[in-house]
Amino acid sequence: MTSLALLQLVSPALPVGAFSYSEGLEVLIQAGSIADERAIQAWLEAELQRGAVRLEAAALRPFAEALVGWSTQADAAAKAHLLDLDGWLLATREAAELRAQQRQMGMSLVQLMSDMGHDLPEPVALSWPAAWAWAAVGLSVPAGDMVEGYLYGWVANQLSASVRLLPLGPSRAQVLQQRLPPMLASHAQLLHDVPLRIVQADEELHAYAEPTYDPGQFSLSVVLPYAELRGMRNVIERMKVFAEYIELVVKDDASLHGVDSQSAQLQLQVERDSLVTISTTYTNLGTVQTGGDGGGGGDDADGMRTASAMVEMKKIARVFSSLISSDVKLHSAIVCVLPMRAVVLKAFLSSSDSVGHSYEVFYFPVRAQ
Repeated sequence: MTSLALLQLVSPALPVGAFSYSEGLEVLIQAGSIADERAIQAWLEAELQRGAVRLEAAALRPFAEALVGWSTQADAAAKAHLLDLDGWLLATREAAELRAQQRQMGMSLVQLMSDMGHDLPEPVALSWPAAWAWAAVGLSVPAGDMVEGYLYGWVANQLSASVRLLPLGPSRAQVLQQRLPPMLASHAQLLHDVPLRIVQADEELHAYAEPTYDPGQFSLSVVLPYAELRGMRNVIERMKVFAEYIELVVKDDASLHGVDSQSAQLQLQVERDSLVTISTTYTNLGTVQTGGDGGGGGDDADGMRTASAMVEMKKIARVFSSLISSDVKLHSAIVCVLPMRAVVLKAFLSSSDSVGHSYEVFYFPVRAQ
């Protein structure tokens, strides 16, 4: 972040009242859930990975694009998109107090920009993320810096609240702030490229529904430990320059069906112009019983049950790129291949809770034949 204008926006002296808010941190501290430096760092990392601030940061680019279209071209559609996205994002905040906070900070920043000679085309109420995007547009802050600066400012505000609420001195808060920039930079780069739009039509919403499958349909699943997941991300990154689709093939020993063994394999394979084939095979993997023995797979000459599916490379590459990063703490994953239907990835996040792990599920439809 080199822009002097950006330094002004992330300054604690910015008169928007950000220092008055703690994003629920005060409640967690009062409940004893956060009591020291280690706990506040874990909370900050978790919020950056899965909290509301991540969604807000992803919305900055479409906000900025809509604001440019409205302010420079009097584009009514751009204005409508801006207000729709702003209203939707505000509605995702879980409490009236948080929505009031977002609106108050946003209007304070809009007023400040007006005082600095950057008026909106007409008066409208904007929440904090949209107002931040307007400030970045007005002060000519580069798009990537806009997202990184938003995350940096959010972290700085939470650490300021931590100093007031915890036995955490300003020096230790600065040490924490210094640890997080690599994570902020990686998130900013990813979130800047994430396409974000509001889905409203019923037919579109149906497309995002969790798919259903016949429990009796043949499928094979393998368990991948974290080390293999990291390696798979690197393999996929190298393979994606060769082909638009990647084939995933799961094999296990038919004679050991239903037995807890480490005999399964997962093969990743791409083909280019029917001339070059590149493949990587992971062996000695555990299996999970997830499907029936219906059609769609079969036993090969070596007595191995096989399930294969071909999916779009860029989709699976995007998921692995976002999951397998230095700041996302994964435990393991299950890869389930349903021939002719889908590939399902269930990624388990590390947890200190001995009861179990939280997880994320991704569905990849197979290539149409």
